Amino acid sequence: MHSSGLKTITSAKFKYVDEANTSKSSWIRGAKYYSCNSQLGYLIISINGKKYIHKDVPIKVWRDFKKANSFGSFYNNKLKKGPVTTRNAIKILELHDYPKEIIAEARGVVKTL
Repeated sequence: MHSSGLKTITSAKFKYVDEANTSKSSWIRGAKYYSCNSQLGYLIISINGKKYIHKDVPIKVWRDFKKANSFGSFYNNKLKKGPVTTRNAIKILELHDYPKEIIAEARGVVKTL
């Protein structure tokens, strides 16, 4: 299913197709965006020889990804599904001056993972 979905996306005609230069990333090897309506689209991320398809990605998220200082951090914090299993997210809360109560609660959640 995954390989056929990937082939369907990459061979279809889309109104908007864009690719990010990920050469500065230490682990994201490619990123390409496909959209029919220039609002939502498919984002295909290449990581260590594997391709991951993200569906219904808003074009604003794609544009923000392309401007990110770190593609990996953006991917982990904005695109990757599932619970955060590292403390990087807590550091981001601290950097953005979130209330100490929220940071303490986040640290408690990490202990349960």
